Amino acid sequence: MILAVEDDPVAAQLIEETLRPLRQPFVVVGTVADAMARAARSAPAVIVCDLGLPDGDGLALARTIRGLPGMRTVPLIFCTSDVSAASVSTAIRLGGVDYVAKPIDPDALRERVQRALQKARVA
Repeated sequence: MILAVEDDPVAAQLIEETLRPLRQPFVVVGTVADAMARAARSAPAVIVCDLGLPDGDGLALARTIRGLPGMRTVPLIFCTSDVSAASVSTAIRLGGVDYVAKPIDPDALRERVQRALQKARVA
């Protein structure tokens, strides 16, 4: 399952339309709390996460996700308009495997998620 954590409905729809051709189960949630609840029920194969969320941020979510059993190696791809060097560096340090800037380039996002899925299958 691909778990997308995105609170902007337009961006969430674009992410879903972009990743639908990968033919993977797909869930979109809009908050850190919903993402944690969903991940606790079923570990996603990949998480695509915005940094700015209404009840926290994607970096805090990454820290928490990494502490859950079986979630230490789930690929995290951050998809956000915050492309500051500090945010990118922190995201990668927290286990992010990639960082996609908004506005979203659908081809780049699809390719990066597909690559993360392939690596997850090999591991």
